[in-house]
Amino acid sequence: MRNAGGALSELANRPLLLKVAHHGSADQSSQLFDLLSADVAIFSVGQNPYGHPTKKALDQAAVSGSIIVRTDELGSIAFRFEGQAWKISSAGKLTA
Repeated sequence: MRNAGGALSELANRPLLLKVAHHGSADQSSQLFDLLSADVAIFSVGQNPYGHPTKKALDQAAVSGSIIVRTDELGSIAFRFEGQAWKISSAGKLTA
């Protein structure tokens, strides 16, 4: 974000999916979440000692209006279009 300059303001289309960076660490940009306003925010994360995804990142995604999808809760996920709608499917949470 620091080096993006005015590039973010030039985004014309709103994305459907946003893969949240660094497993949802605390250094996410609420400005970026708000600007993109993605329909779905994907948190690719598993069990870890860092507390990812952080409450801050989850809250930022929720406030921006995104549906939150987490691989630590759903396992592997897939997105597909059916006609004019998209569907989410998952393989289920893996257990150790």
